[in-house]
Amino acid sequence: MDVKFKADRIVTQAVDTVATGIQADALQLGIDYEFRRNVIVSLAAIYEKDRFVGQFREDKVYAVLSEVKYLLNRHWSISVRHQYTNRDSNIPTSIYDKHEIGINVAAQF
Repeated sequence: MDVKFKADRIVTQAVDTVATGIQADALQLGIDYEFRRNVIVSLAAIYEKDRFVGQFREDKVYAVLSEVKYLLNRHWSISVRHQYTNRDSNIPTSIYDKHEIGINVAAQF
């Protein structure tokens, strides 16, 4: 079992808003567990606070990620993942819930 903690601060330009930039502070806590040989189950919880420079807008993002990955060999893996995201904003048109489901194939060399 692996336990991961990650903290990020990202400052970037805003493309689709009238803000000049976005400062995003994020925390992530995750667990990877090798359920069977070459089968890894991952769970993660994410919190992010976004501040839009030049606007009176502040968003809080909560997300939960789950993934099951099968390691085919040393270089290839396939996985199924689900991510639920909840964005809460002081701008009512920017509030939403989102579910993302994906099948991923990855190569690692």
